[in-house]
Parts: sequence; C-alpha cells; structure tokens
Amino acid sequence: MAAFGQLYLQGGVWAGEQLVPAEWVAAATSRQVDSGPHDWPEWQQGYGFQFWRSRHGAYRADGAFGQYIVVWPEKDLVVAITSGLANLQSVHDVLWGALLPDDVWDTPVSQHAPQEAGPLELELATPSGKATSPSAPDGVVLDLTANDLGVRSLTLGRSDDGGTELVLTGADSEHRVRFGHGEWTQGVLALGDEPSDVAAAAAWTDESTWRGRVLFLGTPFEWRVVLRFGGEAVRVAVDRNVAFGERRLLHTTGTVRPA
Repeated sequence: MAAFGQLYLQGGVWAGEQLVPAEWVAAATSRQVDSGPHDWPEWQQGYGFQFWRSRHGAYRADGAFGQYIVVWPEKDLVVAITSGLANLQSVHDVLWGALLPDDVWDTPVSQHAPQEAGPLELELATPSGKATSPSAPDGVVLDLTANDLGVRSLTLGRSDDGGTELVLTGADSEHRVRFGHGEWTQGVLALGDEPSDVAAAAAWTDESTWRGRVLFLGTPFEWRVVLRFGGEAVRVAVDRNVAFGERRLLHTTGTVRPA
C-alpha cells in the first residue's frame, strides 16, 4: 500500500521509469466531481478517478472500514493505514492532529525517533483477565436455544498451550478456534467457501464472563465473543466489529453441562 502511494507521490515514476502516465496521476488525484454534503469533512473535499481528495491538499485511496493510502504532496509524505472502524473520520482526525503542528516539521527527525535504536513493535491488545475460572474449571458444553446460524452447541475447554479452545457445533458441521491467553494464537477457520486465516485471544474478565477476539487476518473484520455464565444458564453474544449489514451474528441463550 505504501509503495503504491509512493508511486503516485512521484508522479507515476518508479526507479526512474514512468510506469503510470503523469497526466493520469494528476487527473485521477484531482477534484473531478463534488462529494458533499457529508457529516465528515474528509468526504466533502471532492472525488477524482478512484481517489478521494482530503483536507490540507492531500488525496487518498480509500478502502472499506478504514483502509487508506494518504498522499500529501506538500510534505512529500505517504501514510498507509489498515484498520476496522465504523467511524472513518476518526482516523483522519488523529492523522492530521499528529501531522499538522508546525513544530513537527521544524524539529529534526532525530528528535522524534525512539531514544534507543531498534525496530518499533505495535501489537493489538489481547483481552485482559485470567486464563481460568470456576465457572468452567474443566471445560463445559453450552447447549444453545434455536438460532438463525444453526449453532447447536459451544464447547469451551482448555487447549494444550494454556489457552482456550472453542468448538462450534451445527447440524452437520464443527468448527474449532484456539484462543491464546495474553497472546494471539493463529489458526484457520473454514466457515464459508474459502478458509480464513485467523488470530484469536481470550480471557475471563471476571469469574462469570469469558471474552474472546477473533481477528480475520488480512481483512478489517473481527468477531467479538462474550459468554456470560449464571449457574446452569449462559448468554452468548457474537458480534462483528464492522459489517456492510447486520453486525450481530449470534445472540442467544443456553444451558451449561460438563464437557
């Protein structure tokens, strides 16, 4: 993504070769039609050919739920962003809040760099809490009431690596997801026509509440799973962080029995 933005920042030139006509780059990234009115200012700046205009003389390639390549020719800058958000303007507000102050550009780059040399590491936070709970000390089966997804039961148990394994059982299918504790555990979830690479983590946020996150790698999508236990009853909620349609995947109740 960043390389694509750099190509356009350089007027379509890469390694001394004109890969994209400069005239096309100029036309595609210019305001060809109006795009307002809109509640978000970043969407009021006009639209080119597959590129949106942004504030402060910038332009961007714009993908669903917060995938951006922001090009700011005035500052010779490209910013590539991946995210999974419903409030798309919030990303730009943070970006401009960080880049607009004059002292950001008047201060030598070395003063913005980390004091110790080495690569920067960014990680998504895993759910915070304990690895086990008295609510499910040796694993439990959750027999669910009828639901639109056809999930008959969930089995919650311990995995060999100290995390949790959640098994979704339907009428003629079974799907397993392994959740790390304090770390992301990668795996494959085959729910549709194509298997999805996922990373998952979970924790007991209190003795009666288990929370898990399933990240679909290479996409903006995430499942948020919450199991709330109360004696022999359980409430189940599975929601998507963003979606073109309904974000609620599964909201139902069930009964608890030993695994």
